[in-house]
Amino acid sequence: MYSIEHLPHTADIRLRLRADSLPALFTAGFTALNDILKPGACTKEGSYPISRAVTLRS
Repeated sequence: MYSIEHLPHTADIRLRLRADSLPALFTAGFTALNDILKPGACTKEGSYPISRAVTLRS
């Protein structure tokens, strides 16, 4: 269980996150920031498979 509170800030984003456990705190942070980037993205149910090939050279 977690809660997200958006707080006023003059020039940036300010959040207060509360959670019962460390994993829930990380989930709250991810959800809050994702909601800022794309509102409602974390509330949709479904599967969103993502794959990308990456080639590294050194």
